[in-house]
Amino acid sequence: MSENVIGIDQSLTGTAYVVMDKHKKIIVHGMIRTTKEDSLQIRCGRISQELKNVVVNCNASLVSIEGLSYGSIGNATRNLAVLMGWIQSAIYYETCWLETPATTLKKYATGNGKAKKHNMLESLPEPFQQEVKDTYRKSGKLSGLEDIPDAYWLACRGVDDFYSQEENL
Repeated sequence: MSENVIGIDQSLTGTAYVVMDKHKKIIVHGMIRTTKEDSLQIRCGRISQELKNVVVNCNASLVSIEGLSYGSIGNATRNLAVLMGWIQSAIYYETCWLETPATTLKKYATGNGKAKKHNMLESLPEPFQQEVKDTYRKSGKLSGLEDIPDAYWLACRGVDDFYSQEENL
C-alpha cells in the first residue's frame, strides 16, 4: 500500500491541497473553489467530499492540515471551524490526522513564524515554485498562488512527522 500524505490549506473560497509520497515527490495538487452564493453547508459538503475523493484516490495515509486560529474572532473564524468539522467527518477515519498551527508552519517553511504569503511561495523548491506561479497566477487573488504553498509545506511537514514516527517504532 502506498503511504502518501495530503497537505490541506482549508478555506471556504479556495481550499488548496498537495499530495506527496514519502520522498516528497508531488503526486497531485489542486484547488477546490466555492462561491458565496451557496450556503455554508453546501460549500462545506462539496469541499469535504472532494477532499475525501482525493484522499481515497491517492491512498493518503495522513492528512496534514492547518490548525484553527483560536485567538481570532468573527464569522470567518467560526465558519472555518465548521469547515474543519466537515473535513474531519468526511476523512478522519480514512487516515491519520496532523494539525499544524500557522506560525509553526511558517517557521518550518521559512525559518520565520511571522512569514508572509509571498515568503511561503518563495521558499518552495524549484521547479515546483515556477509551476505554481505559472499555474495559479492567471486566476486573480483567489487563484491558489497564496494557498498552494501552504498546502505544500503542510504535506512536507506531514511526511517528516509520519515517517519519523514510523522509524521510531
